[in-house]
Amino acid sequence: MTQNENPQDPLVCENPQPIPISEEDFLRKIAKMYREHVYEDVGCHLERDFHYASFWVFSEMTSADEYVYYIERKTQAFRRARSVISAEIMYLKPGGGMFGEPAGKPFLVIQGGKSEPACLFVERSARGLIKRMDMMPKSFYDLAPEPADGQF
Repeated sequence: MTQNENPQDPLVCENPQPIPISEEDFLRKIAKMYREHVYEDVGCHLERDFHYASFWVFSEMTSADEYVYYIERKTQAFRRARSVISAEIMYLKPGGGMFGEPAGKPFLVIQGGKSEPACLFVERSARGLIKRMDMMPKSFYDLAPEPADGQF
């Protein structure tokens, strides 16, 4: 992924076509960025009007360009700080969500140092692209290391 000289220009991907991806595969790319501090080309998997919200941040990002710019800088900051971050995929237990999410939905649980664990979860569009990602405290959800039988 390269950022254009002019931030008003459209996002440039290594592959200019949108690439559908499963929720779990997308979260695995995000996990790699947190663990290894290396940017993964995620922009091609995002809807142009992608939204990212964090429980700890007042304003919501409202475009793929804004998120890609943010996560590229964040991975650079992790690398410079030599941050140690754990990141693992977990799955929602039946009735373990806050907003009616289906049992077995994949979540990415991340934790750096002694901070409270957080979890990321995404929503896909009808085109198979990621349209939204949220970061919430892990304590809000009941998660398991494996999906329940017959789920996802």
